[in-house]
Amino acid sequence: MTGANLSGASLTGADLTAATVSGANLTNVNLDVAIWTDGRVCAEGSIGGCD
Repeated sequence: MTGANLSGASLTGADLTAATVSGANLTNVNLDVAIWTDGRVCAEGSIGGCD
């Protein structure tokens, strides 16, 4: 996903542990309970980044 435009996408519940997101546009991306690249589970309501 390096450099990808994911603006507005829903990645709810996605497993991103093997993903490379550097340079990706994550503006308004829904990351509810997604598994982030470092293994953290994003909080409900995470938009644009893993909270």
